Amino acid sequence: MLSHRPRDAKAQTFSEACSRLVRQLRIAVNVQTVASVVVEGSDARIEFVDDYGFRLQQGDVLLDSERWTVSDVRNSPSRALTEAGRGFSVGCVVVVALPEMDGERRALVMLDPVPRRDIPKLQELAVGHADMLATALALECRLDEAEHSSLTDELTGVGNRRAWGEMLEREEARCARHDLDGAVAIIGLHGLGATKDATRHFVGDEQLLRGARSLLDSLRVSDFVARLGGDKFGVVLTHTSGISAKQVVEVLDKRLEHRDVDAVVGAATRKGCGTLQAAWEAADRAMSEASPSGGR
Repeated sequence: MLSHRPRDAKAQTFSEACSRLVRQLRIAVNVQTVASVVVEGSDARIEFVDDYGFRLQQGDVLLDSERWTVSDVRNSPSRALTEAGRGFSVGCVVVVALPEMDGERRALVMLDPVPRRDIPKLQELAVGHADMLATALALECRLDEAEHSSLTDELTGVGNRRAWGEMLEREEARCARHDLDGAVAIIGLHGLGATKDATRHFVGDEQLLRGARSLLDSLRVSDFVARLGGDKFGVVLTHTSGISAKQVVEVLDKRLEHRDVDAVVGAATRKGCGTLQAAWEAADRAMSEASPSGGR
């Protein structure tokens, strides 16, 4: 499927917004630490933190996740322990659980070294800020989903034309930076039916799905597959030093034939063409010339 991508500028903006929200709450209630934590196994990892004395940092892990992710108010001395083995004493703890998202449990945590008399006020402000934090995280999640959708072919689930362009650009930059080779293959499926079967689904849709699955099953995790439009798919193959375009075609032909996928393949290498963009154009020409019609 799609390769993992670095968080984009929008996602970073929301992370910064969450950090500011945590800081705003700590200053408003004058406690020593406010943090957002996420459950990892039996522990809780700090995602965002504003700390004025416990020396907690983003990425620190607090042991005993239930203590830090179940809504609670504790106004009595206790000890807390980090994964690194550092312990610290807290007198007041306010925990507000956030709605679970993407299977992850989170909470907003307020810590102070001494018991507080203004617990009701602390709890009220913590709940209000937790609601805002949950909204920001939910919006970020929706943006991530929208970003994924905008880069995915709706029918087959592989990358779309936009994802293809971005992948070529990133991989070309990586190859140029490290003096690496790569290859591009263009695959055209044959015999896509325009008629509907007994269930009134387009036969061509089933063939496209089978072709996409076959390509994904035939390639390495580091390779990238996209549907470029109609019956045409593209593949970016990474780390192909010493492999010729002819070998790429032979391997893909054999694997697709083994899965009863009727297709024609064209390929070209970055080394032979100069850039991956040029290799794409050469592979597309090779695929068209090799097709029974002699061109598409």
